[in-house]
Amino acid sequence: MMRSLRRRAIVSGGLITLSSIVVSGLAIYVAFDVVAQRQFNRVLASRQLQVLTALERVGANQTALSSLMSDPAYARPYSGTYWEVIGPDRQLMASRSLFDNSLPRPAAIPHETVFYDSMGPVRTVRIAARSVTLTNGQTWQILVAQSFAELNAERAAIRRNLLLALGIIAIFALASSLGQTAAVLRPLADLRSDILKRWQGEGPIELEQYPTEVRPLATEINELLQRNRDIIDRTRRQGADLAHALKTPSSILRNELEGLRRLGQDISTAEAALDRIDAQIRRSLARVRAVRPADPMADRTALAATVQRLLRLFRSLPAAEHLTLEETIAPDLRVAMDAEDLEEVLGNLLDNAVKWSRARIRLAARREGERVEITLEDDGPGIAEADVAQALRPGGRLDTSVAGTGLGLSIATDLVQVYGGTIALTRSEALGGLKVTLHLG
Repeated sequence: MMRSLRRRAIVSGGLITLSSIVVSGLAIYVAFDVVAQRQFNRVLASRQLQVLTALERVGANQTALSSLMSDPAYARPYSGTYWEVIGPDRQLMASRSLFDNSLPRPAAIPHETVFYDSMGPVRTVRIAARSVTLTNGQTWQILVAQSFAELNAERAAIRRNLLLALGIIAIFALASSLGQTAAVLRPLADLRSDILKRWQGEGPIELEQYPTEVRPLATEINELLQRNRDIIDRTRRQGADLAHALKTPSSILRNELEGLRRLGQDISTAEAALDRIDAQIRRSLARVRAVRPADPMADRTALAATVQRLLRLFRSLPAAEHLTLEETIAPDLRVAMDAEDLEEVLGNLLDNAVKWSRARIRLAARREGERVEITLEDDGPGIAEADVAQALRPGGRLDTSVAGTGLGLSIATDLVQVYGGTIALTRSEALGGLKVTLHLG
């Protein structure tokens, strides 16, 4: 089953066009063939009349009769053009082209011309035969014959010309079908483009610019767009409310744990569990916050400014005092991602790099076609290729000797995929550690 309207329209239009051309071609060929046969018979009748006229003038004189039949084909043996007359006393006179043969004839020949096909001296011929009574009262039988070679040649010419004409018609018809399909489907393409624009909250689709048949669909899409915007707004509000609602209990629990620590209690297990809860909440809230239309091109964030803010923050951390954080980013690069989400992604990646690198971290970005490629490299131990999937899985920690929840890469992956981007983990050839490569619009 074809699921493409364009393909369906082209195929059905092409089949209808070709079927019409084939049927029309057959009808035209049959009509022309009938005309050609009628013309063939008229020529035979004309030749018969010539023989009758000559016979009326010279009578039963073979030499004189042959001299009056001026067509050279009558003198050439087995040429395919013949005449023959039979007198009242069965006297036979014939063209030299018959040589020693005679034309087959029915037992009785009427006074009206009859046409029939029969085998001639060398090939099938059509014969025109009739009986005539001359002015002297004698009754003669006149037969003229012509081979089908001339008729077949005319038929072949008709076929060639007809096929050429039908081929030209087919080309124009198929081109017209393609043009018509494109014209009919253009409103749907415009509607798709319009949906992508309206998806960003630019108001409803204007129904007046679409054909009557498409307007009901556009109306339904307008309603769907509005419902989608309402759902997104409600989801974001609920996410924000949840963040505020959880922030206070989390802070209270941390204060309580800190109090227990000061009393000498071992709180490492509880603190690790609370860290994981906070990380899971951050991950879920990041996904809620990233709920957006399928084409997020409306949000374009300056990459260099975001990176500078993050690097200032990380350089101030005690864990990064011994590290060199390098960045190479053109000031005009912008990515199709909300600024807060971009900070969430790069922040998690930088946090991971700071934990594992020994001395250097390098962050770079460049334009690659219509996308931006961001690379973050460090000189840490890196991740084996077999462990990449585990590292990207939520909570997938490969080494528990360093504090963390194992959700940083997972959160970054979720957000990047929401924006239609990709993330890849490989080994850095320059620094020897982990290389994270992002591709964003």
